[in-house]
Amino acid sequence: MAADTSLLAPVIIGAGLVIKTAFGDFRRPGSARTQLAFAADLRAVAAGHHGTRR
Repeated sequence: MAADTSLLAPVIIGAGLVIKTAFGDFRRPGSARTQLAFAADLRAVAAGHHGTRR
């Protein structure tokens, strides 16, 4: 039971980030691709660069 509870918080946080990205893409089409490309680039994540922001 403890293992199920320990996974709950990361799953909720991940779902929240997915929902936030989806709503952002509704407002600015294509912005989700920019955010996901940033998340896939480990050097950019470590440096804190967010790519191009409009």
